[in-house]
Amino acid sequence: MEDYLSLLNNEEFFKSEEEKNRIASNFDEFLSYLKRNLSLIEFGAIEGLVDFFIDEEQFEKALKLIDILLEINPLSPETYHFRGIALEGLKRYEEALECYEKALSLNPGDVEILIDKALLLDLIDQYHYAVLTFEEALEIEPDNYYIYYHLGICHAEEGEYEYAIECFKKVLELNENYTDVFNELAYCYYCLENLTLAEYFYKKYLDVKPFNYNSWFYLGRVYYESDRLLKAIDAFEMCISIDENYHYAYYYSGKCNYYLGRYFRAIEFYEKAISIAKNEILYYSDLAELYFLIGEYYKAIINYDSIIKLSPDSWRPFYLRGNCYYNLGLFYRALNDYNSAAILNKNKVDIWISKADTERILKKYEDAFESYKNALVIEPQNYSIWLDYVDALIEHKELKKALAILDSLIFLKSDYAEIYYSKAKVYFLQKELEKGIEMVLRGFELKPEDRFEFDFNKDWKKVLDFLMDQ
Repeated sequence: MEDYLSLLNNEEFFKSEEEKNRIASNFDEFLSYLKRNLSLIEFGAIEGLVDFFIDEEQFEKALKLIDILLEINPLSPETYHFRGIALEGLKRYEEALECYEKALSLNPGDVEILIDKALLLDLIDQYHYAVLTFEEALEIEPDNYYIYYHLGICHAEEGEYEYAIECFKKVLELNENYTDVFNELAYCYYCLENLTLAEYFYKKYLDVKPFNYNSWFYLGRVYYESDRLLKAIDAFEMCISIDENYHYAYYYSGKCNYYLGRYFRAIEFYEKAISIAKNEILYYSDLAELYFLIGEYYKAIINYDSIIKLSPDSWRPFYLRGNCYYNLGLFYRALNDYNSAAILNKNKVDIWISKADTERILKKYEDAFESYKNALVIEPQNYSIWLDYVDALIEHKELKKALAILDSLIFLKSDYAEIYYSKAKVYFLQKELEKGIEMVLRGFELKPEDRFEFDFNKDWKKVLDFLMDQ
């Protein structure tokens, strides 16, 4: 058995990591020895070991020693403070808070204990009480910059950025060399959309600590949001060079390249972001939309499939995947997706319009009429939908009903040229040429620019010839 007594009483012991690690590796044996020889060992030596185990995050071992210390002196505020730190390390937060309270009841003016209590309150989202505790500590030590720093963080977490900035400025008044505050000031100004000061403080911080990937990322965000996309890409690349798995930087690099029109480069970054963060729906969504934009519909569909697996109750990926199938001419598949989207969200007008348009292509006119009606329930004054509904009625040869709706629309909005053109279509189909021409001319009066752009069916060429002669 080790001669722990001579070891602990040796002044050089606490300078030797090797000796302390020997106790850690034989802890059960040491603990048994300690309990048998407690009266022979200095209280301070045990405290030193507790401090070592806490620093090494060996909190269970620290707690066992702390319990022995409390047997020796049950009224030691320092020991309760240690116990709170160890319990907090074990995520036993309520017990830790009780220990800090006990320590403060034994020594009410201990600023270090007040700070640790406040930090724990902040950690468990009790921001209001954390602020009060920091302020209590400041009454005792009004020039403690460390307290102002953490009080500022507390305000920032609550979205109280102006108060946070006041605290961080106070830190610099008290200690101009405390450079961590530059990063916090930058973030507060970023959240307040003061991009000029955010950029200034991020640069100031990165001059001192150039390997902080998070600060490079937010500097990139500052550039991104001020439309300096090339600078943003450079900042994101710095972030990635420090932490190659920081997927947010890949994603925003993708967005920058997208807005610069570098679509294939954007795709590379989006795909890299997805390879790291496979559950980020936004990444799949932006990549799918980009594939849709460049006409790569099947690749867009693959990404919408991934989104649907991650979020099966969301209407949007069904709707957008339906648009892909529509553009591929796969109308039955498109309709299936539009139906799924409509079940998930009955109040989105675009779904009903796309559904109706697809049903018209598939000659499902009765279904299309219902879809248009559902769209009109949502937007009853959307005349474009009314005219699509009328076109469907015309295709289905329900000319009388189409005319009745058009008459009502003219009554409600007599200055909308497209209504007259639709009415002209009905008259032409009914072989009422003069009435049709009259409607077209009334439309031209409202929109003269349409005169040479009006798109007539080839069967109405004689109407066009007539109009051109007028």
